Amino acid sequence: MADLSLGALVPGAADAPEVGEAAGPAVAGLAVAADAAPPAAALPGAVPLDGVPEGGACAAASELHTAIPAAITQLAVRLIRSPPPSALVMSQTGLPLRRFTETTVSRLIVHLGMDAQPTAARAIHLEEITADTGAETLSSARELLLEYGQFVIAHPESAGFCYGTLEKEAARLPLSYLEKQGGCLVARVDNEPAGFVAWRAVPTTVALDAWELKRLWVRPLARGLNLGRILTQAVIARASKAYRKAVYLDTAPAVMSTAHRLYLSMGFEPCPCYNDNPVKELAWMVKHL
Repeated sequence: MADLSLGALVPGAADAPEVGEAAGPAVAGLAVAADAAPPAAALPGAVPLDGVPEGGACAAASELHTAIPAAITQLAVRLIRSPPPSALVMSQTGLPLRRFTETTVSRLIVHLGMDAQPTAARAIHLEEITADTGAETLSSARELLLEYGQFVIAHPESAGFCYGTLEKEAARLPLSYLEKQGGCLVARVDNEPAGFVAWRAVPTTVALDAWELKRLWVRPLARGLNLGRILTQAVIARASKAYRKAVYLDTAPAVMSTAHRLYLSMGFEPCPCYNDNPVKELAWMVKHL
């Protein structure tokens, strides 16, 4: 006897409940046998196999008077329908399949076949310039300081900036800052000069026990390493260690927008003008320690 049950035709169908109903004997126990099929009228809701042409194998099949109940055909259609719009994603770590929502899947953009390459660590070293600093390091510090000035004067917004004053400042490093109770740092990335920053005491008429951060500069090839933040934080740490109460600075947001955003993110706040810098549209800032 040939088994034409829905469970044989659609695996797992006999165990699946109808929509809104629990599976029971009416579904799970139903089988249609070719040699003992009841007439179509005997099964409630049955759908006869209409439209079968006469003759040949089709005619022989029509003599079976086989009918499939409508409920079963609906169940079969429901079982073979496409699944809901979600995705099964195989973890690359060998974990079992997990079901993700569309939102989750959209965040898991993976370039298959491409191994993740670890980012090579970059060695960053800060050196404070003193009267005993070697000639090579002093030369690097002066180059960095002059690069800062060249960058500033290249922008029309910085009209009023005196490059000649900066040249004199660079020529006298480190005394130009040591004489004002300050100092300067050179940053090296992979042993190459990459950044500069300086500081000096602000006049007591502005604030007692306070410093001014000056000349923050990072070479383009070293950007993206948070070097500006590292240099700025180094000055703040030294100020705190020296029991300073605040660090001041001035900057031109139109020229140095990245530096301006950095200062804001590090807790610097706008403050009244405290110097006679001739550059227009400056922003004066302070961070209280």
